[in-house]
Amino acid sequence: GKQLTMAALFRGAHWLALPALAVFAAVLGGGYPALVMSSFRPVDIMRGKLKIGGRTGLTRVLVVFQFTLSVGLGTSAVILGRQLAYMTGKSPGYASRGLVVVMTQETEPLKAETVYRRFRNEIASSSLVRGISASNREFGMFLPRSRVELAGREFHYCFDRVDSDFLKTMGIGLVEGRDFSSNIGADRDALIVNRRFLEELGPDFRLGEYLGDASRGFPYDRRVVGVIEDCHFASLRNEVEPLALYVGEGGSARRNTFSRIIVRVEPGRLSEALPFLEAAWRRVRPEKPFLSYFQDEALRSLYAPERRWSAIVRYASALSLLLASLGILGLTSITLRRRVKEIGIRKVLGAGAGRIVVMATREFVLLVSLANLVAWPVVYLAMRRVLEAYPYRIGISPLYFLLAWAASILVAGLTILYLSAKAALRNPVDSLRYE
Repeated sequence: GKQLTMAALFRGAHWLALPALAVFAAVLGGGYPALVMSSFRPVDIMRGKLKIGGRTGLTRVLVVFQFTLSVGLGTSAVILGRQLAYMTGKSPGYASRGLVVVMTQETEPLKAETVYRRFRNEIASSSLVRGISASNREFGMFLPRSRVELAGREFHYCFDRVDSDFLKTMGIGLVEGRDFSSNIGADRDALIVNRRFLEELGPDFRLGEYLGDASRGFPYDRRVVGVIEDCHFASLRNEVEPLALYVGEGGSARRNTFSRIIVRVEPGRLSEALPFLEAAWRRVRPEKPFLSYFQDEALRSLYAPERRWSAIVRYASALSLLLASLGILGLTSITLRRRVKEIGIRKVLGAGAGRIVVMATREFVLLVSLANLVAWPVVYLAMRRVLEAYPYRIGISPLYFLLAWAASILVAGLTILYLSAKAALRNPVDSLRYE
């Protein structure tokens, strides 16, 4: 989510830090080979007995380290991706697809309600529209919170003023009681709550009862007439909280304002519906722009941070795997050069190409497998901690780690397959004449 420019690279101390980083990388990258090469005896070099890498402990450690990073990042990317898919794919408890939300752009309750009624009258008779309602806040993304004290205990809840057709338009089902009446006057003191709210009220509470002493104001002066399922009126980063919906006035003026008009559009006709809704809006409020969004797209936007981090880890894992593959390619080349005569002798004695390939790849398969064993517990602990931040989360299946092992073995095998196959198919006479 950051905006970067080329000019930013040369501000402040950056213009010194970047060259210093390049020099440091060059010294570090070239220093070790220079030290190793300076230790070689000239006589051994002239006799062709020079041996560089391939079987040293440092080489093995580097291979294991590189693939540990690759496996760790790759497995983490898969787990984060699955968690993101779970969050965006999980039903919020209402039918979010096909909902168009239109902003009333009014802060005064009476003006907002007038805009809603006029807009509703403009579009209600259209075959494109299956339902119309209104809401005070961004249902599905954010609702205000308050607290209530009953029988000596206190709990927090969220609330929203809605139109009487809200449940029907949103596709929220009742589990107990009844929906709001179309006669708003008859339900000015009515509340519809979710299961969590009902649980907080206790087992002795009965539908139709008032919450408490009416003199204490909202919501004590309300009676519960219905109960809905625990739908997600916020992101899945939070557990479902107690929720209270009401149609009549209550509390401050801000609670009464219909800031959003919710229109359920006929499935498959969104492309037709938007121009129709915009035209109706221009007839109702020509002096204000038509501001709208799709409910399902807004819900997906809630998880932009998770989507961004998933992409970062995914690209980092691909880059680390590429670097590890380049490293193992170089080490394989060195190893096979040192064993040219051995491969030729094995072929003369009857070893087939497949056996030569297995011989060349066996050690690296073991090293990559070791890298997986090192990475797995680290990834498991890190991802478990990350997922604990989400009340609704996936489990960490052993399948993720088995797939990571298979993928890393496949990548390593394909990386060295060309060189090992080339060495295995080489003419033994040429191999034995080597050096």
